[in-house]
Amino acid sequence: MIAEQGFLLSEMNRRLMQILRVGLIKEVDVKNAKAKVKIGDNTLFPLRCKRH
Repeated sequence: MIAEQGFLLSEMNRRLMQILRVGLIKEVDVKNAKAKVKIGDNTLFPLRCKRH
C-alpha cells in the first residue's frame, strides 16, 4: 500500500509539473501589461500580466 501511495504521489507531481512552470521575470512592459519570463536555459516567454 505504501508503494502504491508513493507511485500516486510521484504521478501527481509529474502531472502538476506539466501544468506549472517556474521561471524568472526578466523584463516587464507595464504599458502593455506583459512580462518576459525566463524558463530553463535560454527561453523567454512574453506573458500577459494582470492589471489591478
